[in-house]
Amino acid sequence: MREVDVAIIGAGTAGLTAYAEARRKSESVVLIEAGAGGTTCARVGCMPSKALIEIAKQFHHRNHMQSNGILGGDQLRIDRPAVFERVRALRDRFVGGLMKSTVDPIGENYLKAHARILSPDLLQVGDETIRFKSLVIATGSRPVVDPMFEGLQVPVYTSDTIFEQSDLPDSLAVIGSGVIGLELAQALNRLGVKVTLLGRSERLAGLDDETVNTAAREQIGKELSMIVSQALRVEQGGRKILHDGGELMVEGILLATGRVPNVEGLGLENLGLKLDERGLPPFDPQTMQVGELPV
Repeated sequence: MREVDVAIIGAGTAGLTAYAEARRKSESVVLIEAGAGGTTCARVGCMPSKALIEIAKQFHHRNHMQSNGILGGDQLRIDRPAVFERVRALRDRFVGGLMKSTVDPIGENYLKAHARILSPDLLQVGDETIRFKSLVIATGSRPVVDPMFEGLQVPVYTSDTIFEQSDLPDSLAVIGSGVIGLELAQALNRLGVKVTLLGRSERLAGLDDETVNTAAREQIGKELSMIVSQALRVEQGGRKILHDGGELMVEGILLATGRVPNVEGLGLENLGLKLDERGLPPFDPQTMQVGELPV
């Protein structure tokens, strides 16, 4: 059995930061990662999305070239498969650089295996048992996929899968008008996909200021169609989406309806605390400490 001062489950942005901070106090720290590594931000989040947004922005500028005396902008065309190939190439470079600079130096204290909590001071990591004095859980999250959107005939994407596509259908319903849904909807619309953004609220990206939200809806509404609906229903294998105001025909769906924590199979029930409806133990929202445990 290995004994450590700190065990960290998850080598994403939070886990890597926790590892760096823990190493300031102790050399007896392990970082455990069961997934692909490279952080959500670099693999499927901020970095590839910003690359896609920048390419879309460049192409969108063709509409304003003539006012600057540059002619022929209306002749420009977009090659979406090439766009996604470029985004993936940049993404892979980001991930590779991140792994080289942060994970590789960790060496033997980087454990590539699934971790499960056995008790408030014990972990099963692959075939190894590890006793810890403190535990950091940084297992990240995944997109929410309502069962209504499973098994449809049309392709259904999330922010975790959208960048892996070689191309997209010519029309797409983006469901969810938060930050992720909004930025991907605008970018894909600028890249020639006919996008309709569906949200449950008039609020875009969680904006609280009414003046700013109104201005945002006005400006973004000049580019893509937006629908507010409290309830949705799909028919015809997902090709028809029924909403409060009518129906929408699409060739694909992108879900951006939030994320849920990755806690299944982690063994949180073995901490000896009652779990809530999300499968989470009670924790202090200020310190993130679980109960009175060193977790």
